[in-house]
Amino acid sequence: MVIGTNLLIVCLYVDDLLVTESNEREIEEFKKKMMKEFEMSDIGLLFLFFGIEFKTLEICTVMHQTKYATDLLKKFNMFKCNSTITPTETRLVLEKERTKELINPTYFKQIVGSLKYLCNTRLDLGFSVGLKSRFMEIPKRPYLLAIKRIMWHVKWTLYYRILFPKGSHNSEV
Repeated sequence: MVIGTNLLIVCLYVDDLLVTESNEREIEEFKKKMMKEFEMSDIGLLFLFFGIEFKTLEICTVMHQTKYATDLLKKFNMFKCNSTITPTETRLVLEKERTKELINPTYFKQIVGSLKYLCNTRLDLGFSVGLKSRFMEIPKRPYLLAIKRIMWHVKWTLYYRILFPKGSHNSEV
């Protein structure tokens, strides 16, 4: 929704509404209009949405999934695992027919699905998780080891965050 010359972004999911804009006065105007039309309450600044945590500071907003990543490592008994700086082994080759040692497909799919959700704030994982997810149909031991390597990387980068600086920024489209 465009109000004046600024862009107001509204994200709606079931009964939750996120509103963001560079101008706080315009956000307040929008919220007042919505409250006149609908029964709703303002819970203030965003701090948690779909397991994604937000911390608003004076100079920036920080977005992360540290708790989710920690819970993920604990769920799959990997919280005390070793860590690694890269999510994928260099020159890794995964082939569909190389080995016959099958693993529990439900377990494999749960890990991959959980890692896919972590990619919302961890863009460094996107390629590796996408590559390994191609093997979900008939998962085998080498694929599980490759997925565990990603989990080791999650442990290494547990406290990674995305920073959104505040202030006016000139950008050209």
